[in-house]
Amino acid sequence: MRRTAWALACIGPLLLAGCTAADPPSTVRPPGPASPPPAGYVEEFDTPVPLGQWPADGSAPAAYPDYLTYRDGTSGKYFPSEVLSVRNGVLDWWCHDSQAAAVLPFGYEGFQFGTYTVRMRTDRFPGYHIAFLLWPNDDQWTHELDGPEGETTATHPYPAVLQTTDPAITFAPARTSRVPYSWNDAEFHDYTWQWGPEFVAFFQDGVEVTRVTTNVPQEPMHPVLQVEFSNTLQDPEKPDPAFSGHVYVDRVSYDPSYTVPVPAP
Repeated sequence: MRRTAWALACIGPLLLAGCTAADPPSTVRPPGPASPPPAGYVEEFDTPVPLGQWPADGSAPAAYPDYLTYRDGTSGKYFPSEVLSVRNGVLDWWCHDSQAAAVLPFGYEGFQFGTYTVRMRTDRFPGYHIAFLLWPNDDQWTHELDGPEGETTATHPYPAVLQTTDPAITFAPARTSRVPYSWNDAEFHDYTWQWGPEFVAFFQDGVEVTRVTTNVPQEPMHPVLQVEFSNTLQDPEKPDPAFSGHVYVDRVSYDPSYTVPVPAP
């Protein structure tokens, strides 16, 4: 996990290895945040968006009006118009030519508590890092829920919950609780955060991977489906332009209840 300088304005202009990059500066936010998701929200990407037709300015395509992005050129790595498409019922990141993208499926408004699931899989390819996360709406780095997360060369992602940033950056668990099934499998797997006032729990296919009861977020957060550059690279390094691969999201769902059954095959 890695956080870049613009996301660390509150703690200093340093790039700290071991943390997750989150929102870029507020100046890239399009006007008018998306509405919070309704109860029982499900998106299964039935309407195609051809490659090259995703807006470059951070706004959402007409078929998915809440699915904001970081505009082309943000941090020198995010290029939604070159990377994102919807085809064959999946939201597709085609990472290539040193270009990645991040999607905010509920815009910047997000939600407080509930059961949030992303069904996804990824090719195995070098040079990139997947960091699907929940990030505080106030942009203060007090909380962060990461998962699934990992290098695109890794086979089994992990969850992590931010605990402290001062004097040391700590997560629970310490990035050691890997999910049982590979995200390179041909079939998609469900990754779920179930978040209540006193706990956050992470699941793969309905099987609990970890549960954390300390430093549980109480403020609204919004999901970020982020594909960025590998944590093995240091700014201004970029992936070899010859490296390419796809990350796929088949379904996004949300329910405000944190006691509903977690999606399982």
